[in-house]
Amino acid sequence: MTDQAYVNTNGRFAGTWLQYSFRSRWTRHPWRGCSWARSRLEMVATRWLREQKALLLLLGSIIAFYFLATRQIPRDDLKPAGLLCDTAAEIEVCAHRGAAPELGFPRPGRNAIRAAWEHKICCFDIDVMQTKDGHLVVAHPRQLQECVGDQMLDPRHMADSYTLQELLDKGIGECDIPKVDSLLEEFSALLKKGIPQRRPMISIELKGSSLNGANIGRILDMAKELSIVQYLYFWFGLESGLDLVRDMKESAPGVHGGLVYKDRDRIQMNTEAEKISPRVSGLYDTIVPSVNLEEALFAEARDKNKTIAVWTINDEEQMWRSMQLGAHYGISEWPLLFRSVVGQALRKCKSHKEREHTRQFMDFAA
Repeated sequence: MTDQAYVNTNGRFAGTWLQYSFRSRWTRHPWRGCSWARSRLEMVATRWLREQKALLLLLGSIIAFYFLATRQIPRDDLKPAGLLCDTAAEIEVCAHRGAAPELGFPRPGRNAIRAAWEHKICCFDIDVMQTKDGHLVVAHPRQLQECVGDQMLDPRHMADSYTLQELLDKGIGECDIPKVDSLLEEFSALLKKGIPQRRPMISIELKGSSLNGANIGRILDMAKELSIVQYLYFWFGLESGLDLVRDMKESAPGVHGGLVYKDRDRIQMNTEAEKISPRVSGLYDTIVPSVNLEEALFAEARDKNKTIAVWTINDEEQMWRSMQLGAHYGISEWPLLFRSVVGQALRKCKSHKEREHTRQFMDFAA
């Protein structure tokens, strides 16, 4: 082959093979003069890689597994994960005041709770007031004051200063101040269609002069007729409610009573009134603290097996905190956002749990 004419890859005559090799090796590039050796090495390497593909994949998997297993996960990060993850798996999101602004229903009503139910929100927190002529309507004092436009009257007495017809004459429609029996009927009808979550609830806080035993009895009679007593909760403040709760539970054993702790109650944290005393413990099965209160109150409630319904949770930081505190219910004006945060927590906990299992396996193997 030494005297044979050589034609390069482009089809151009390049002289004899020796001439080409010499010229390529010394005048162009040292490696090109040994192209035959390069081709041979490439062929051998390709054949070896093809034959050892399974071995290389196994080796790569072992290296990746070891890297993930030996990543440093701070132990301090593992300590609160148990409570947060358990809470995220159990917490129910509640629509504050029975409204669903994310779905286009800023006021409480049948349409609002029906729309929320379709998005797996089956917990509703509503405020109830009594009109001058005795009707129980779903409305918050400040909301009603805005609708009426009377800034001089105390909001707590707004409803009992007007009859229902007078409120309607002011342009407030049934959709703005629905009657309690209307919402309870809708809640009962939705329950019959199927429960989207584990613990449906409708909680009621009687505002102003409507807080009395007679009105509690009226609502309980409605609930008994609709067979929803076990889903009914009544909220009471620190300064009232013990006698009302006792009478309520005697007349309807399945009903729940909740003790509300507001932001302003922070200053009472060291007083007997603020603690969950044995007397209160026997009457209230639920506490309803503000999410801003100290963790000690939540810890005591968990130790006494109380249901915890935290309010009002309207930003993501508070939503994460409510799960870290071990809440069973989270009352929010943005329930769909809250549900999305719960979903994030569940995904994070799943990944966290997988890493912890890997760590335990590696510790055992070592």
